[in-house]
Amino acid sequence: MMETSSSVSKTSASRSERSKREMRVERHCVYVDVSRKQGQYIAFIHAYARLHRRAPAESEIQTYFRTTPPSVHEMLKTLQRKRFISRTAGVARSTRVLLPDHEIPELE
Repeated sequence: MMETSSSVSKTSASRSERSKREMRVERHCVYVDVSRKQGQYIAFIHAYARLHRRAPAESEIQTYFRTTPPSVHEMLKTLQRKRFISRTAGVARSTRVLLPDHEIPELE
């Protein structure tokens, strides 16, 4: 009977280790789930905010990436939905990057 108890302990221990690994993988997937273009938007917002001490306006993002206003707005909505950035509705320049500095890609 001791063997059964021991095997149960090993099973629960291996489950615990597996869940810890899965948690690490989930955290890592947050970064992996960023496309190259999304990473560049995040990097631009982060760099702009550090340089100017305020978030960029959507028009400034549009100018930098040479794209259309709807494209910028959709990208920001996507980044917010994925929880890479936060924004406050109705408040200008309220975009904040939620990723830690070491996970923000280099701006190309």
